[in-house]
Amino acid sequence: MIYIATIWHNDDLTSDLLKNTAYCFLTIKVGETFDNLICESPLKGKWAIPLWSKWNKEKLKQRMKEIGTRAFNRGFRQKAITDEDLTFPSYRKIFLNPGVSVNDIVDKDWPRYTGIDPFGQWIVIFTIAKAPTGKRYVIEIRRGKWTPTETITQIIEVNTNHKPQIFMLENNAAQVAIEEWAKEKAGADLPLKAFTTGKQKADPTVGLPSLEVEFENGSWVCAVGPVEHEPDCECSICEFRKELGAHPIHPTADIIMAMWFAREAAKSELSDKYDMPKPSGGRQITGNSNRRIF
Repeated sequence: MIYIATIWHNDDLTSDLLKNTAYCFLTIKVGETFDNLICESPLKGKWAIPLWSKWNKEKLKQRMKEIGTRAFNRGFRQKAITDEDLTFPSYRKIFLNPGVSVNDIVDKDWPRYTGIDPFGQWIVIFTIAKAPTGKRYVIEIRRGKWTPTETITQIIEVNTNHKPQIFMLENNAAQVAIEEWAKEKAGADLPLKAFTTGKQKADPTVGLPSLEVEFENGSWVCAVGPVEHEPDCECSICEFRKELGAHPIHPTADIIMAMWFAREAAKSELSDKYDMPKPSGGRQITGNSNRRIF
């Protein structure tokens, strides 16, 4: 049996196998000077072999510039990350064990808030409910590679199903276009608001790192559903778990960004600042258009 993998974390299966003397292994990684590949095996020790044409020295250096040193070291030098390297080491605390559905734990009268990130590799619509205690419950994560018309349709469905107090969108040209289009089609009471990220994205108090404090304090809950998910499951909950578990070196962070926007919408000071009207039972947005917005 031959097992081929890249080490992801120092506690993953690959790392466990490397520590097990019942297995023989060969590791191959790019040398620190980009001049060769360093090989290591318990049978032969360490030795160097030449680079091959697909990844010559120039291509390797260019790749490191593109993805950053940390991601390059993991992917090309077999340097596994640790929990200390992660942005959200407490992320596991928010996920409930299989057997619990969101309807089992969320009151239908709790206010909803939605964050939208339509500018990443995936378009994400992330809806949460806020309990009277302030705890946030993940209601629904919609994730897809939709056309502009499909994206608006998804927003319409979310608004019809959950009637969020606020839809929070990143403040750039695409999101402003969505806001204008939706208001034009749905009326002025559609609660779309822009949120300027800028430097505060990395701020430990209000940015993405602040979510880790909330995870650690038990301020978030995400039900995974009535059945256990398969290891290769690609549903929105599993992809959410993957992004949290490997940030900042995971290839995507679209779900996390939409989550952050939903969190910002749910903050009481934001609701007060925007003076949003309470949702009425009959409010919904309707309409269809083929007009491209981005």
